[in-house]
Amino acid sequence: RLIEFAEKWPKKIGLPFFVLTRADLVAKDPDILKYLKKAGCASCTMSIEGGNEFVRNRVLERSMPNEDVIFSHHLAWDLGIYTFSNVIFSVPVSPEDIEKHHLTRRSIDRDIESVQLAMKAKVHFLECPQLFPYPGTKLGKYCVENGFFDGNFNKLPQSYQNLSPLDCFTPEEKNMSQNLALLAMWCVYFGSRKNVLVRKVISPIFFKLTCDVLIRLPWSWCTKIYFLMYSVLQQWLCAAEIYRPKGRSPIRALGSGFFGRLRYELMKHFPKREKVA
Repeated sequence: RLIEFAEKWPKKIGLPFFVLTRADLVAKDPDILKYLKKAGCASCTMSIEGGNEFVRNRVLERSMPNEDVIFSHHLAWDLGIYTFSNVIFSVPVSPEDIEKHHLTRRSIDRDIESVQLAMKAKVHFLECPQLFPYPGTKLGKYCVENGFFDGNFNKLPQSYQNLSPLDCFTPEEKNMSQNLALLAMWCVYFGSRKNVLVRKVISPIFFKLTCDVLIRLPWSWCTKIYFLMYSVLQQWLCAAEIYRPKGRSPIRALGSGFFGRLRYELMKHFPKREKVA
């Protein structure tokens, strides 16, 4: 069916398109991505979910090794298919599992691992939502049973793109994770460019600056600046690479509704707190 699709779509429709798939499926059969490219695929999502293999495969149950993630994203990069991926930040791990599996103790260190893997895979566009323990899910049950969350689901904010709602992290850890989530898109942006100087020199320098300095700054105005950096790049990548409309320039696509989307993202990342009576 995919072979037939690759033959008929360009002749009968001829529009670029976006797909969702999995890195392990592409690693098992690389022709999947090659036929999609032949058909006119411009971009795709292959979620990573976690840079740490224990977190990805045991906690999040994704069941794929790092090698599959890197191979599939590199193949897309070589074929000229832009990639959009996700990693989940602030995934808690019990002290017993940390000792047993020799994991880093701090969640922020595992978040940094996730960004490192996305950079190594040459992901073009990366979103980093915080883990939310939604009711009725395995992760929700996991967080409550291990004491990471008190079970009060009513206090969860509407968006998972702000501070972690879990009780097991300090305010400083939550702030660092939110800052990294906003700057991670820039880290992978530099790491996915065709320009060798940007990819090999600017990318590692900016990543080190991010991890060693920028995410550690405690002032809220820094987070607001990171948000503006994130939002501008997010909208540019959507307009120019991931969802670029055929026959429309990225500048024109970016300018249409820019401030409305900026306001929408601002409300997601910094929701107003309800006053307690």
